[in-house]
Amino acid sequence: MTTAYLVPDLLGHTRIKTTQRYYQVSNLKVQRDYHKATERVLHRHGL
Repeated sequence: MTTAYLVPDLLGHTRIKTTQRYYQVSNLKVQRDYHKATERVLHRHGL
């Protein structure tokens, strides 16, 4: 079983579109969190 089919199965999704939606939201959140953390580090170091 490839990863493309493993993840939806583990999450209990019957449709790949549902899993893709979660990935998209997750990726956006990771990007936002990364940028927030970067801003904090730069601010802490006076940059």
